[in-house]
Amino acid sequence: MTDTIPTSKIRRTISSGKIVAKMGTNHLGFLLKKPFLSKEEQTLCLKKKDAQNARILFNGLALLRGTALKAAQMLSLESDYFPESIRKELEKSYNQVPPINRALVRKIIINNFTKPPEKVLESFDLKAFGRV
Repeated sequence: MTDTIPTSKIRRTISSGKIVAKMGTNHLGFLLKKPFLSKEEQTLCLKKKDAQNARILFNGLALLRGTALKAAQMLSLESDYFPESIRKELEKSYNQVPPINRALVRKIIINNFTKPPEKVLESFDLKAFGRV
């Protein structure tokens, strides 16, 4: 992921707004095309839109980390409310989220404890252990 994790309330709100705007724009594009498509083309276009929105949603929530990823995990269980493509994409939040940059983890620990991780923790491994 090339984006940095938004940490302030304003940056997190803006990131959330971008997710909604991208998904809304994608849906609007579908609605504008829909009257000119056959039923089969509408079905294909709808599936494509759902798949694109699923990727937008997952990537946005993965960028926000923390509670947003927990929300993604919970939303992936909602078979009554979301298309299958969205639920499948959100299932990635269980084990396919890129780890946080090591330098960022180190910086967060130093900022919060005023000491490097090696002085605060009994052991500190820079390699993420939860990756599949």
